[in-house]
Amino acid sequence: MVSEKDPDKQAEISLYKKIARTLREQLSDVRAWQSQPTFYLTLVCIGLAEALEDEDPGAKHERAVAVATFLDEIGHNMTDVPLLFLDMGLQMVADTRNYLHI
Repeated sequence: MVSEKDPDKQAEISLYKKIARTLREQLSDVRAWQSQPTFYLTLVCIGLAEALEDEDPGAKHERAVAVATFLDEIGHNMTDVPLLFLDMGLQMVADTRNYLHI
């Protein structure tokens, strides 16, 4: 058990509780995963960046296959995407394509 006299540990616990509340709120109430394609596209870009830096030559291919599957699956989660978010997602796809020179 953490001592009540340890302010550093109490601050850390408080921070973790705040992060957990925020995460729960974002996933349960805000639900960006249902309406913001950029949420998924950001995850894709992070994954691609990691694969491009990987020393394993097969990592890029494996990630590309995983991205295709991932993009197919997000259609099941997306509902009621506002036009603004759709436009932002399409622009992000175009920017990513240009960056990768596809």
